[in-house]
Amino acid sequence: MAPSYAPELHVAGITAGGTPADLNVVAKNLDGSVGFGFLLLSALGLDAAYPELDLPAYLNDRGRTLYETQQDACVDAVFGYAFGHIADYTTSNPLTTAKRQARLAQNELGARPPHAPVFLFHGSLDEIIPLSQAQTLRREYCAAGVDVTWGTYVGEHVTTLAFSAGDVVNYLGDRFAGRPARSSC
Repeated sequence: MAPSYAPELHVAGITAGGTPADLNVVAKNLDGSVGFGFLLLSALGLDAAYPELDLPAYLNDRGRTLYETQQDACVDAVFGYAFGHIADYTTSNPLTTAKRQARLAQNELGARPPHAPVFLFHGSLDEIIPLSQAQTLRREYCAAGVDVTWGTYVGEHVTTLAFSAGDVVNYLGDRFAGRPARSSC
């Protein structure tokens, strides 16, 4: 989106790991999982960005309490909600509404390919963000002509950040130095 809202910036390269490209796939994966708190925080974020989605209209008493007390929550709060379910907090699933589906589709990463080379990476054992939807994003970006460098690391969501750190720094260093990206497409 940089060319439309910050055309004066030259984006030399992008790194993205454990990337939630398809929010529907990610939501289904998080419902009932150790990372369910991420789903709760993302619901609060979508509601803040798109008030017409009216999240409170779908909440039960437990959900309204969460809504009223967790507006400023950060990632530290995520694991306090491990293994929760959407049904624990709602009277009906807001993910099934046409309005929310339209907003989720609008926010899918493959819909607007970047104009800069990308290093996409993912953990092969990622328990938060499914590897399959990241692989789909890679294919979509490659089909759109994006220079994609792909990396898979043996690890889960958090450890992949540590395992990939050196490659991320080297990738960005090469872009800032003007060296071309080596595409994996």
